[in-house]
Amino acid sequence: NVFVFVVPLITMRTFAEEKKVGTYDLLVSYPIRPWELLLAKYLGAIGLVLGLLLLTGLFPAIVVWKGEPYVPQILSSYLGLALFLLCYVAVGIVGSLLTDKQIIAAFIGYGAFFLMILVQWLAYVLSAPWDRFFANYLLVAHLESFRNGLIFVGALACYVCITTMILMAGYWKLR
Repeated sequence: NVFVFVVPLITMRTFAEEKKVGTYDLLVSYPIRPWELLLAKYLGAIGLVLGLLLLTGLFPAIVVWKGEPYVPQILSSYLGLALFLLCYVAVGIVGSLLTDKQIIAAFIGYGAFFLMILVQWLAYVLSAPWDRFFANYLLVAHLESFRNGLIFVGALACYVCITTMILMAGYWKLR
């Protein structure tokens, strides 16, 4: 998926550029709360990423127009990808918050994705009970259930909880 490469490039500038240019101190001295600042940066990046995701909706629209696909499966795939992107953008924002170098912030985003792949590998390699432990944190595997047209409450909760935990870590760093 192209979003794996694009999202860290979009989010790498959110806080790292502010630190590099020297406007970070001015930004945090504004009379807004840290969570408002973090949420504003997050929503700005999410708006751009979800806008790009909406542009890809042209292809399924053509398929629906010319053929007879199973539309709920297409919609659940987009829901799963949107939830994955919400989590991935949060990782990129927090990665940008940790450093003043944009390239390092991008590598933090890429490293987080490859860490997810490592967790997936560990879930397949390890024996019980560790295989189930790592399988519960497979964001990519939860994405696969959405692609199959299945929306599980556990998968929704996993994405929402992990995104919230990542953003809370960013909030604690920003305070």
